[in-house]
Amino acid sequence: MKLFLPFSLLIGIILTLVSCNPKCIQAIKYQTNTVNIKAIKGKIGKQSDVDIGVGEISIDPKYREANDRLKELDRTQLEICNQINSMKKGSQKEKKRQEYIDALIEMLKIAKDPENAFKTTIKEQTIINNIVINQNITLEDYEKQRSKIIAELEAKHKQEKDSIIKEKELSEVQVKELQQKLEESIQKEPLDEELKNAITALIENKKYNEAEPLLYYLLLKNKEDASFNFQYASLKALQIKYHDALSYYQKAVELVPDNSVFLNALGFYYDILGEYKKAIDYYQQALVIDLKVYGEIHPDVAREYNNIGMSLLELGNYDKANDYFKLALEIDLKVSGENRINVARDNNNLGGIYYSLQNYSKAIKYFQKAMDIYKKVYETNHPSIATAYNNLGLCHGGLGKHKKEINYYQKALEIDLKVFEPNHPSVALRYNNLGSAWDDLGEHQKAIDYYQKALAIDLKVYGENHPDVARDYNNLGLAWDALKEYSKAKEYYQKALVIRIEKLGAAHQDTKITQNKLDIVSKKTKEE
Repeated sequence: MKLFLPFSLLIGIILTLVSCNPKCIQAIKYQTNTVNIKAIKGKIGKQSDVDIGVGEISIDPKYREANDRLKELDRTQLEICNQINSMKKGSQKEKKRQEYIDALIEMLKIAKDPENAFKTTIKEQTIINNIVINQNITLEDYEKQRSKIIAELEAKHKQEKDSIIKEKELSEVQVKELQQKLEESIQKEPLDEELKNAITALIENKKYNEAEPLLYYLLLKNKEDASFNFQYASLKALQIKYHDALSYYQKAVELVPDNSVFLNALGFYYDILGEYKKAIDYYQQALVIDLKVYGEIHPDVAREYNNIGMSLLELGNYDKANDYFKLALEIDLKVSGENRINVARDNNNLGGIYYSLQNYSKAIKYFQKAMDIYKKVYETNHPSIATAYNNLGLCHGGLGKHKKEINYYQKALEIDLKVFEPNHPSVALRYNNLGSAWDDLGEHQKAIDYYQKALAIDLKVYGENHPDVARDYNNLGLAWDALKEYSKAKEYYQKALVIRIEKLGAAHQDTKITQNKLDIVSKKTKEE
């Protein structure tokens, strides 16, 4: 299988680890490049019912002036009608009749065309004159005339609605026919190597939105080709559209279920979306294939060991995770030697184990090994270097050196903002950890500001039901708790707990910590 997109990207994954203060270590998962496209759906706004003299007529609420005028005219009609019934014949009574007719004309005009609400036509004048004749008008006559106009308008409205529905159905049929013709026509055209080269160039220059329609064009020509589905998923992943990416990775695996690269990628994005057990299942399927094809000593086998270890670490199974990381490191040292990226990755993730066990000094040794390799291999502004800064910052924070901790986080954030879009999960991670550091220093309001920034990004990327969102809610709860705003703290703890129970389970360390915090703050709110 020949793939035309570059495969140089190492993607950092956020790992939530909670000790006394829930900060996040960043782990490295090994993954080849991946890419996708998302349809944009419009919103259908509701129309409001406006109570006017000629009945309840639905017009768009944006015509505020028309709505207000209709209500005013309805009141005017009733007043005029009462006045006419109490008046004797004469010029004043005829004047009031004309006012009544004018009001009806204006109301009908507004109901039919709110955009041109104040232009009376001869046809509309004739309609009204046929309804309101020159004779005494009683309330009973008014109600009859009103009902008649309502019926006429409702009939016209139904006729127009039926016409619109038919036009819509016809348009949908035409669109489907055009789509079918497009797909049939492009199936007849040969693959365009220049187009593939253009897509590759656009992606290398991070012009993902420009590359997307071109790659989608090729996907339409090769919908049952797993490699094109894989490439399309990869583009979507680069656009931080992880849910969309997942669906195309699933399609690739359905088409070629015994491809370890596809299986690993699918597991990778299940992990990113917080589905750790599903991720492990796909990693293990990839591992079985790679062991059969390559044997034990191979970088792809080390990749699967590493990724299984990372998902186990997310689930709080530190001992098993440690075993897998050591297996990965052992293979990578045999295959690559000391100063290779895979070895840096393994050292980074082993450091994560010791950090989670609060052995900060030992964790620093592993993180520093990773940093040394990254600085030899990469330029200064590389995501892996940002990851190493982040993790060193965590350890110094664990040792109570919060100013040094903040300095490392700021270095990591500076790199990420140069490399990624502002809404990238790694940026959210930096904001979260900066917030946690300021929280430790007693700057709770400043911490809240950073936590809110992290939450906004994570909600946009993942949606509501994700472990990183739970982390943000939990940390906001901690900050408000410290400020003795117990009701706010309780609200955030509750949100975090719901997500953690579903995603991590009730026995997970993070879940237990949130549950404990919620129990304590609930007692405080009762005492208030």
